[in-house]
Amino acid sequence: MEVWRIILHKRVQAAADFHYHWKCKEQGYCAICSGYKGCPDEFASDSGLKVNPNKSQVIVSRAAQSIRYEIVNIMGFQEGSLPIRYLGVPLVSTKLSIADCRPLLQKIDARLAGWSHLNLSFAGRTQLLRSVMSAMHAYWASIFLLRRQSLRKSKPE
Repeated sequence: MEVWRIILHKRVQAAADFHYHWKCKEQGYCAICSGYKGCPDEFASDSGLKVNPNKSQVIVSRAAQSIRYEIVNIMGFQEGSLPIRYLGVPLVSTKLSIADCRPLLQKIDARLAGWSHLNLSFAGRTQLLRSVMSAMHAYWASIFLLRRQSLRKSKPE
């Protein structure tokens, strides 16, 4: 990712019409997007890693909604929306809602449903349940502060 950061930094320094200030009315979004269009190819040649356009998305800010189709066409990626998921975890800048935790709860429910046909003793099921649920919880809790309601819902009854 350091290679990607350096490439973007060089492009920003080279772009005369690029501005970070959020109060600027004329941002020149299309010119900026055109300048960034070559970044994935440069990244591929420098790092040996190729950007997959089928797994990549453009998220357009509210300020550029009037030209969003033009931006998406220039970039060549599909349009995405927030929150996005990375490694199955929602990337949000705010506190997690119950809706954000729902995929975790659904994964736990799916795991539990899959075990119903196993011929395990009560102790075996209890140990399996504890280990898998604690691993899933630990993964999410290492990234987020989980809401109490989602923790209560994930506890076995």
